[in-house]
Amino acid sequence: MKLIHKLLFLVLLSLLSVSLCGQEREQNNARNNYFSFLKEEGFSPQTDKDGDIQFEKDSQFYYLLVYDETPPLYIQIQNPGVNLSGSEFNNYEIILKAMNTVNLKQRLTKLVIEEGILYCRIELLIQNANSFRYLFYRSMQYLNDSSEAFKVEYERLKETKPAIEEKDNLAKRIVI
Repeated sequence: MKLIHKLLFLVLLSLLSVSLCGQEREQNNARNNYFSFLKEEGFSPQTDKDGDIQFEKDSQFYYLLVYDETPPLYIQIQNPGVNLSGSEFNNYEIILKAMNTVNLKQRLTKLVIEEGILYCRIELLIQNANSFRYLFYRSMQYLNDSSEAFKVEYERLKETKPAIEEKDNLAKRIVI
């Protein structure tokens, strides 16, 4: 009886191993397709230590992150759009309000802050790696539009800061 359990365990373990190898191979195939496309388009892609693909477009660096191995494939394209540690962006409250406005108004993208850098990200679910070719340029336009929208919104809010503070104070008084 113990021999049957051991054999059953070995069979299950080998099936799991084959399945995991297949998923890793599929993910590597998708990464290779993305990498090849970016290379063909002249973006000089490189793979970093995490397996993410870094590429350059119009003197800006972008990252392509691949998360899912099976269709639909979940990928993320991001650019570190704005370094917030500079003196240009010095009001955290206005930064958050500008981010919120852009996140509400812009399609498909979201702005996030990590370690003092504002990232603009687009997340996509695609059926296969070849679909990426059709969505790439449109996705890049959305990323650029969102980064620019943030800068414009930040400047607009900075100019209207006294009105914003007055409105916030009124909102606090109403809540209390």
